Amino acid sequence: MPLNFKRYVWSRILMAGVMISGCTADSDDALVDYHDLQELSVDLALEIGESEAYLPGNLRDLVLLSNGRLLVSDRASGTIEQFDQSGNHVGTVAGRGEGPGELPSTFTMISGQDDQVAVFDRSKLAIFRRNPASGRVEHDRTRVLEEVTDRFFR
Repeated sequence: MPLNFKRYVWSRILMAGVMISGCTADSDDALVDYHDLQELSVDLALEIGESEAYLPGNLRDLVLLSNGRLLVSDRASGTIEQFDQSGNHVGTVAGRGEGPGELPSTFTMISGQDDQVAVFDRSKLAIFRRNPASGRVEHDRTRVLEEVTDRFFR
C-alpha cells in the first residue's frame, strides 16, 4: 500500500512539473499587433429577418438546402426556423418538447446528404428531410442514441 501511495504522489509531482513547464512562455515571443493586420471587406449576401410569426433570437447553426432555402437553429426560442432564398421566414420546422420531431433545450444541427438534416443532443438523434413537393422540411424519424451506438458498434 505505501508503495502505491508513493507512486501516486510522484506521478502527481511529475504531472504538475510538466504542466507548469508547458504553460510558461518565452519572453521573446512577439505579441500580435492587431493594427498591423489587413482589414477584411465583407459583402452582405443575404439577411434573414423577422416576421409577424418569428422574431430572431440567438441564431447558431445554419444549413443550406439544395433548393436555396435556409434552416437556422435559434437557441433562444429552442426552434429550427426555415427561410426562403430571399431571407423571408417560411415557418418553424421544430420546437421544444420531448416527443418525436421535438427538440431538447440544447441541440446541434448538421446537414446530411439529399437534404437531410441531423439534429442531435446527448440522448437523441432526429432526422428531418425536405419534402420535394412542398419544399418544407419535415420530421422523418427519431432514434435514441443508445440504440444507434449499440447497432453501430456490434
